[in-house]
Amino acid sequence: MTGRLSASWAMVGVTLLFAEPTLRLGARAARTIAAGLAPGEWVGLVAIAVVLLYVEGHRALQKRLGPKVVAKALSLGDEASPSSVVLAPLFVLSLVHAKRRELLHAWIGVFSIGIAVVVVRALPEPWRSMVDGGVALSLLWGLVSLWVQFLAALHE
Repeated sequence: MTGRLSASWAMVGVTLLFAEPTLRLGARAARTIAAGLAPGEWVGLVAIAVVLLYVEGHRALQKRLGPKVVAKALSLGDEASPSSVVLAPLFVLSLVHAKRRELLHAWIGVFSIGIAVVVVRALPEPWRSMVDGGVALSLLWGLVSLWVQFLAALHE
């Protein structure tokens, strides 16, 4: 039972880490859309959303990160160290208590996200908000797929 509780804590923690930017970026995009977009900007918004949903939401989060996170969450059994359980959300994202290569890969990903944030913040409006909206949709897609995968794995 401790393993399921640890796995659930890991999933809730990851959800919380993803929820804040999803809500913040989604709200920013919604305000921009409510203010109105020109026809070309609507085309840009749809194109950005489709590309980011596919590349980030489907390929990166659903197909790559999701299965790894679920597998690591379910690996948090009774033999897991107390620090792995406390840091379970970071553990399942390979940000702590991972092999050197996994840690390096995960932290390079965090650094890359930071660079992308700086670049997107430099975009003029409404393009910045349109990218933010695409990212928010991708994160939402990733969260939903993560929970679908986790719940399916629990019922196997």
